[in-house]
Amino acid sequence: MIHSNRLEQEISRISLFADINTSDRIVSLGSGIALSEVFLAKNFVPNGFVTCVDISPEMNKFAKKIQTTAGVENMKILTKSAATTGLPTDSQNKVIIGLIGHQEPMHLIPVLNESLRLLKKSPTSKLIFTFGLNPGKDSFKICKLLSERGFHIEELQPYYALFEGPQLFMLIASFKSNLWKKTKLVLISILQQFY
Repeated sequence: MIHSNRLEQEISRISLFADINTSDRIVSLGSGIALSEVFLAKNFVPNGFVTCVDISPEMNKFAKKIQTTAGVENMKILTKSAATTGLPTDSQNKVIIGLIGHQEPMHLIPVLNESLRLLKKSPTSKLIFTFGLNPGKDSFKICKLLSERGFHIEELQPYYALFEGPQLFMLIASFKSNLWKKTKLVLISILQQFY
């Protein structure tokens, strides 16, 4: 079942916090059936390009049908691991990681390393990370992993609650310049809202 409200909220958060430019190159790691990515390619980056990477051939088959139905040409779908995309280094303006409840934070290290390799080293480059894990402990682990890899957390927002499952969060990060103290303060204030 496709959650249209979730899609709306996800796109709304991305457009609000990720500074999408019409010519951005975006890669989505763990793109699934690529609903958000098709919408982004068609409506937000008409002069850019979206690459979807998912390890599941079945998901990618559905994604290609959705892409074709929507008439989106500035997008490609790759059946590969999110940790080894084969895309060029420093080639993407935005990296989206969509791992809703699939993995423990420590299993994300190869994907985060690939994200860091793919992102252009620019102040406008962003990592957009959606996840459905424990908002306290797991969020802190993810933020720590990102900080250790040179990212600064700009936003950490809840955006959708699954009927039977975890609250979904979206995290927006950029390259940092000694801002871990500020990141910790932002994280602490956000987590206090839940406890």
